[in-house]
Amino acid sequence: MLDELYTLLFKRMAEEQDRYRAWLVGLPPEEILDYAHDYYVRLDILIAIQDMNLTEEQLLALLDSPTPLEDVVRTFWKADIDQLETIKYSIEQTADDAINRRNWL
Repeated sequence: MLDELYTLLFKRMAEEQDRYRAWLVGLPPEEILDYAHDYYVRLDILIAIQDMNLTEEQLLALLDSPTPLEDVVRTFWKADIDQLETIKYSIEQTADDAINRRNWL
């Protein structure tokens, strides 16, 4: 039962993403860039949903929505995520890894 629900949810979200992409590529090129990050967040959600262990109740709740992907995207943008801090951490970690590699030479 859960596998079928996951398949149905993924299919519905993928169709939503396809419609979003079709809308996006119809925009003038300079406007497409305004939505690039949103597009990739949506792709990441599709990837993540395939590797989750949601309950039957959670899956059914998401399937109740006509736009589950858009709902998750809205929740994502409302979340208190400090992306700049993650980027700064990634820069520092990359630099530290490079220093460690240099010290091993």
